[in-house]
Amino acid sequence: MEMLDVIGIGIGPFNLSLAALIEPTPLRALFLEKRDALVWHPGLALPNSRLQVSPLKDCVTLVDPTRVCT
Repeated sequence: MEMLDVIGIGIGPFNLSLAALIEPTPLRALFLEKRDALVWHPGLALPNSRLQVSPLKDCVTLVDPTRVCT
């Protein structure tokens, strides 16, 4: 059985940011998501609407602004 350092349940904003920060480290992580694709607030957005989120809310930029995924 493989030993893991981190297990994340769901790929929401926090765990997505955590995965981005863990990626360059030697930590072994597994993130579990029940959906086949990532969606943001399914069923809540109006058709053709744009998501407007401050870049400072991504939980990665403030920690490491040089990361490729920010």
